[in-house]
Amino acid sequence: MDYSSNHFQHIINTSSNAYYPLQLNTLTSLPFYIVSIGIQEDEGKITHPGLIYQEEDAQMVRPSAFSNYHILYSSKGSGMATIDGISISVPEGSFIFHTPGTPRCYEPIEKPWCTKWIAFHGYAVGKLLPFKSGVYSIPTPELFDSHFSAFFDGPKNHSWIYDSSTYLYRLLLDLSSTAFLPGPTDKTMKQMEVIQNYLAENFHQEISLEDLARLAGVSETHLCRLFQDVLHVRPFEYITHLRIQRAKELLQKYPTLRAGDIAHMVGYKSPSYFTMLFKQAEGITPLEFRNMHL
Repeated sequence: MDYSSNHFQHIINTSSNAYYPLQLNTLTSLPFYIVSIGIQEDEGKITHPGLIYQEEDAQMVRPSAFSNYHILYSSKGSGMATIDGISISVPEGSFIFHTPGTPRCYEPIEKPWCTKWIAFHGYAVGKLLPFKSGVYSIPTPELFDSHFSAFFDGPKNHSWIYDSSTYLYRLLLDLSSTAFLPGPTDKTMKQMEVIQNYLAENFHQEISLEDLARLAGVSETHLCRLFQDVLHVRPFEYITHLRIQRAKELLQKYPTLRAGDIAHMVGYKSPSYFTMLFKQAEGITPLEFRNMHL
């Protein structure tokens, strides 16, 4: 075992390699920090740190569980995870996420089962990842690989502690907005495409929820849910964004056109109401926006 300079313990053998930064106050005071990170070329032959390997059934069992958060990414092959007594398949391109204190075990299904893991903690992790332990899919596998390379392949010099904290935050932020959220179905995306195309052409008209719901073939309640699931806004918030965007284009294109006329062109009968919405969105009035772009 070799202790490198810059306060890192580096372990390498024939089938796994890992980094373990010393858990100094400098590290553990950060909102996000890495406890360990590594690659397992054949999961089930050599265990992760702290895991118990059972040769007779090729399982890794963690009866007492880690005190840290843990991501185990399936980069090649597949496995099976048992989390809180529930067995879940771990196909290639997915990952196991564990919160602190969750008992679990793993076993390979399709060999070789190659994995990459990150154990991490920090006082802000629970706020960013209020999710349960389980198996999650990544929409684009390259997402995890690119983030992992930033941690693992970079130089382990004096700035690694702070750089890795930044990289970890970016990874968790991406995962929280993609892998941890259920993605919209093809049917949902087609419904939203119809609605968005309609609004792009008719945003300046009077539009009701009933009109949009009828267009999509759903109830008004379901329509609102579609907007939240796909665009993360309410329907009329989206219409307001479209109108403000168009107003900004008109303010620059027609420098002599009055703000009141532009308000009518984008669908607002009241110029004062348009000005109020514009200022809420942009922080300045329509005329101030125009003057900034003359």
